[in-house]
Amino acid sequence: MKKNLLLVTVLVVSGCVHSPKQMEIAEIDDGQIQISAISEGHWSGDFLTAELLKNAEDFCIQKNQKFERISVKKEDERRFSYSNSTVVFRCIPQ
Repeated sequence: MKKNLLLVTVLVVSGCVHSPKQMEIAEIDDGQIQISAISEGHWSGDFLTAELLKNAEDFCIQKNQKFERISVKKEDERRFSYSNSTVVFRCIPQ
């Protein structure tokens, strides 16, 4: 059941990010969830990170839980015109 919910969530969330080349969301451990994307449509990892944070918050809201950010990692590869970002978060029961 968890895997089906995760798959549906990935499909819904992937439609929200602006032209990502690759995006994934996965539960890593201790209730922590990681959402990451690589995009050629974002010239800065800041913009991609903002979209991922919004998607992560929406993910928790869909579960009627509160979003808690744990870490953010972003990288701009200006030479090849792409950025990538990873957000680790957890959803806390309200």
